[in-house]
Amino acid sequence: MRQSQALAWMPLYRGSITKSKHLVEGVDITAATGGALRGTPQAAIEEILATRTAKLREASQLAFAFAQRHSIEPLLQAARRLLPSKSSGNPHDIKFPVAISEDLHLVSPRWRPHVAAAAVYSFWGADRADLPLIQQVRQAVRGV
Repeated sequence: MRQSQALAWMPLYRGSITKSKHLVEGVDITAATGGALRGTPQAAIEEILATRTAKLREASQLAFAFAQRHSIEPLLQAARRLLPSKSSGNPHDIKFPVAISEDLHLVSPRWRPHVAAAAVYSFWGADRADLPLIQQVRQAVRGV
C-alpha cells in the first residue's frame, strides 16, 4: 500500500514544488552522473549536506558518486538528523526522506545511486538556517 501511495503522491509533490519555484526544471535521474568526492566517506557526507541548499545539483551529483562507492545509509542517517532543526515544520518535509530510509532496501543496488541523487532534493541542507523554535530552545538551554 505504501508504494502505491508514494507513486500517486509524487506527481502532486512535483507539481507543488514546480509551482512554488523550488524546482525550476526537471531532472532525469536515470542520466545522473557523479561529482568528484574528496576525502573520507564522512567528509563526503558533510560536503553533500553543507552544499545542499546553495548548490543543489552539485550536492545531487556528489550523492550519486557517494552511493556508487559506499552504502547510502550513512548519508540518509545524517540527513535524517537534520530534519528536526532544518525542515519548515510541514509534515510533508519529512515524509519523503523517511520513506526513502524505510524503503531503500526495495531498490536494486544498481539504482541506489540514482535514488541517492534524487533523495538529495528532499533533504534539508546543513547550510540552511535552523528553525526559529530550535534557535530559541538552544538559547534557553545556554541560559540554564
